[in-house]
Amino acid sequence: MMEKALGLIEMEGLAGAIAAVDAALKAAKGSIIGYEYIIGPIGLVTVKIEGDVASIEAAIAAGKTAAERVGHVLSARVIPKPDVELRKVVRSPDTTGPERRPPRVLPKELYTTG
Repeated sequence: MMEKALGLIEMEGLAGAIAAVDAALKAAKGSIIGYEYIIGPIGLVTVKIEGDVASIEAAIAAGKTAAERVGHVLSARVIPKPDVELRKVVRSPDTTGPERRPPRVLPKELYTTG
């Protein structure tokens, strides 16, 4: 198992994601380990933070509150003891570090506007 808790906040828009991470990391000790951004009719952003369970619970609560003031939060979760297999997804080079790939673009047939 991973030694640290994993916190996730998923929201619409980059401004909300930045506000969430800023508030989360100011509220409690934790580290941002990556983000995922999907381009579509709205930009969906998921930020990933890790640290000890109590810190991540406090960080995600603060981050969610801050993001809700800026935009729409879809989900906020803390996984206290993530399985080691999650490391393949959570720490994927596609979503972490300076070599990360560009955001995914949803094909227009997967969403509707109206």
